[in-house]
Amino acid sequence: MRIDLATTFLNIREKILDSIPQNLRFAISAGIGMFIAFIGLKNANIIVANPATFVGLGKFTPTAILGIIAIILSGVLMARKIKGALFFAIIIATAIGIPLGVTEIPEGWLPVSAPQSLKPIFCEFDFRGLMSLQTVLVVFSILLVNIFDTVGTLVGLAYKTGIVKEDGTIPRVKEAMMSDAIGTTCGALLGSSTITTYVESASGIAEGGRSGMTSFVTGLLFVFSLLLSPVFLLIPGAATSGALVLVGVLMLDSVKRINLSDVSEAFPAFITMITMVLCYSIADGICLGILSYVVMKICTAQWKDLNPTLIILALLFIINFALA
Repeated sequence: MRIDLATTFLNIREKILDSIPQNLRFAISAGIGMFIAFIGLKNANIIVANPATFVGLGKFTPTAILGIIAIILSGVLMARKIKGALFFAIIIATAIGIPLGVTEIPEGWLPVSAPQSLKPIFCEFDFRGLMSLQTVLVVFSILLVNIFDTVGTLVGLAYKTGIVKEDGTIPRVKEAMMSDAIGTTCGALLGSSTITTYVESASGIAEGGRSGMTSFVTGLLFVFSLLLSPVFLLIPGAATSGALVLVGVLMLDSVKRINLSDVSEAFPAFITMITMVLCYSIADGICLGILSYVVMKICTAQWKDLNPTLIILALLFIINFALA
């Protein structure tokens, strides 16, 4: 993951971010909101896989009922402007899930436990097959996904906080990307899943978080949560669906800022939003959105709207999709 650090240190990520057109940035923010809401509906089994239509409405199981309660409760508390609405909704939904049989309390459950040892996964690297073409292709693909997952999340969350300047620049974005790259590298050393910026951070923004202090306090609470993991593991996915859906609602306001009168702008924006949800990937949505933007501008002879970085990215996306 040193590549992540290198691309950030050399300002490659920042140049990629600066190259993304304004309309696509609005689409990324709205698309992430739709994506988060879809995750919430899926976690509650309200939306399920359907062999005939790919996805469909699930049955009214206890899990789905709890998810519906959580969504309505979150909406009502937010509408009444109650501070900590999403947090309270999760706690109440978790409690309601006990009689429904969704919140399961294991036998002999204790609220406090010691963290598991890192010894089995710490620095357990496997370098077999490292110097092969297949490994290079995998690293290239993962790098693209990581970069655009991070860029998309930062764009979406930054617009929601209101810190984006009028010219579209995000203050101190290099530092944010560097912290993400360092986290990814440290996560690999510890043997954990990728430590990166997560779209669920929008829930903190929805509750009023606007500064790094919010993240700092959250990080401290995560340290304490290592000891209280049995408590947090009780919370079922359906109980958090309300928070995710409400965050999606709040992030959808970016749609009204998209230039829908120009099809060459509206079409790539739509592709970005819809493919984020259907591909279940922020990175794929951004890649397809940029690719469609470049194609539309070339075919309509609007060369002035393109920049060298966008064209290079489009070529890299074509190569990546061809090799996938």
